[in-house]
Amino acid sequence: MLENLKMEHSKAELKYYEISINAPLNKTFTYHSEIILQEGALIQAPFSGRKLNGVVLKETAKPEEFKTKSMDNFDPFESHLNPKNLKWAKWLSEYYCHPLGQVLNLFFPPLKYKEKKPKHKEQKLQPDLTLSLEQTQVFQSIYNDLEHFKIHLIHGVTGSGKTEIYLQLIKNVIAQGKQALVLVPEISLTPQLEDRFKKRFGEDKIAVIHSQVSPRKRTESWYDISLQKKPILIGARSALFSNFQNLGIVVLDEEHDSSFKQDEKFKYHGRDSATVLAQIWNCPIVLGSATPSLETWTRAKIQKKFSFHELKSRVFDQNPPDVQILNLKDAKPYKDQPFWYTEDLHKKIKEHLDKNQQVALFLNRRGMAQTIQCIDCAHQIKCPNCDITLTLHYHTDCVCHYCGYHEKLKAKCPDCNSEKLVTLGLGTEKVEEVVQFNFPDKTIVRADRDTIDNRAEMQEFIDMVESERAQILIGTQMIAKGLDFPKLSFVGILLADVGLNIPDFRSNERVFQLLAQVSGRAGRRKDLKGEVLIQTYNPGHPVFKHALSHDYSAFADEELEERKVFGYPPFSRLASLRVQSPDKSHVDFACQWVMQKAQQLKNNVTEYQDLEILGPMPAPIQKIKNQFRNLFLFKTTNPHMIQKFYTQITHSLDGLPPKTKISLDVDPINML
Repeated sequence: MLENLKMEHSKAELKYYEISINAPLNKTFTYHSEIILQEGALIQAPFSGRKLNGVVLKETAKPEEFKTKSMDNFDPFESHLNPKNLKWAKWLSEYYCHPLGQVLNLFFPPLKYKEKKPKHKEQKLQPDLTLSLEQTQVFQSIYNDLEHFKIHLIHGVTGSGKTEIYLQLIKNVIAQGKQALVLVPEISLTPQLEDRFKKRFGEDKIAVIHSQVSPRKRTESWYDISLQKKPILIGARSALFSNFQNLGIVVLDEEHDSSFKQDEKFKYHGRDSATVLAQIWNCPIVLGSATPSLETWTRAKIQKKFSFHELKSRVFDQNPPDVQILNLKDAKPYKDQPFWYTEDLHKKIKEHLDKNQQVALFLNRRGMAQTIQCIDCAHQIKCPNCDITLTLHYHTDCVCHYCGYHEKLKAKCPDCNSEKLVTLGLGTEKVEEVVQFNFPDKTIVRADRDTIDNRAEMQEFIDMVESERAQILIGTQMIAKGLDFPKLSFVGILLADVGLNIPDFRSNERVFQLLAQVSGRAGRRKDLKGEVLIQTYNPGHPVFKHALSHDYSAFADEELEERKVFGYPPFSRLASLRVQSPDKSHVDFACQWVMQKAQQLKNNVTEYQDLEILGPMPAPIQKIKNQFRNLFLFKTTNPHMIQKFYTQITHSLDGLPPKTKISLDVDPINML
């Protein structure tokens, strides 16, 4: 195949091509080449004194009004995107209002290709597991639709065996000579999933792409898929930008997870983008979750636009964990311990450890404390770049979780020189310290962004738990997602109220999903009784009521009623327009500029009459990385109206102050 590609490098008369360049511009450029290039060819072209990546869109006529420049192939094998992948990239650019050249740049492998001999080692493969009656019904229903595009939602309780269904569906797809894409929200899920796939299909069938894979390994995986050397690709959302040649199925596990949404630069949603990719390839997409997003739930269960499949039982027939709600207002701390380390919590931890079982404690905050404050003047230690207090780590380091700013904890208040500095709040580092004090003979592993920053550290964490070298797990949402530990029987959720008071209409949904997911780690084997203790100051909140009964459907019904009243998704489509600048006065001026243009469009164009504009308003965290930010919120029932409206507003940016940026987030998840 490579020899055939090389033959296409024969010299010819100059050909002219329309190129999309990796630049923040909504226009194309014309270059020439002595080599005949295909549509979708990856090239490098001179642009403003640099060589930038670009993609050939089509051959064009020689321009008469200007002289063209020559371009180079990206690598000796004349890599080019499959036309279907190019079509998908154009959709992404239009739907998310992002320059096509910057979207296409995501398809470029990090490095040039170096062909190497494949290593083949004998590997004993594990056979398929026997499916339960429920699993068989779901598998058969999706299997019958493998030949065409359809969206399937598997709503399965935690531990119900969704992964085994994925594996057996993929086995049938690759037997037809097609490729499979498996997406997970974060690298924390990848080691266990990757290991399971390798044991089933063999290491030589699996390619892996995510942010923690080395550039050389990502390049090899990209070409393994592009040259059809491997049929299965596993990865995080960035794996979508691979050069598939014969895509036969897309599987997206934990579809509800907000990590599938890219919040900066190119703001795309991995789930929705994957759905369109599957549609273009005319293949099924399988979404899996114990707690689907309310948008997906509505389209599958209520509107019947997706095929809905349900797994109500755990694969080992074990009961769901027993859930207890503890009111922190009435709870007693254990001995002289902090308020959150209650007598009930200590008793449960000891009870399960005495049975040689494992315990997980969950808190969605890292560090020692969220705030350092002076008692005398009430001054709080804040980040100089962001409108946020610094978090204390290791008793000595003050860190901003938004921009990475770091300073040492000072002995005196920088405002009044008082020595009366106190720490407020709680983080996983402090939890580890307190729990280790109470169980000095037990090994504790902590899983958060401070302790796990790469795949090797994640693998070490998993190995520690699976080998039972660690008895207590402490972590943030990293331990809530998809991990399967056979000896884990008790989960303590220390402060379940964290996240409920965020000014976001999705806050209840996120907290319920997190509670259900982390609770689902307990008691996943037949001989293991699972227990969950949820500590809260608000035990009557609907989120906890439904978590107690493991009733996602009832939670969804109640939450959707409230969304309907206010016209929030899934009953509308949203877009967030952000105005930002290092100068706050420039932000205020630009907001007036945007509002004036928006009102003119609404007054003069009939189709925009029903478009609702909220704002401008300061972002919940108004300053991040020395950028002041204000937001507009667009709300409509027509998803394609927003793109047209935004394009017309920003058609000309004349009159905006310098260094002022306007960006659009279509279908936003994070409103901060």
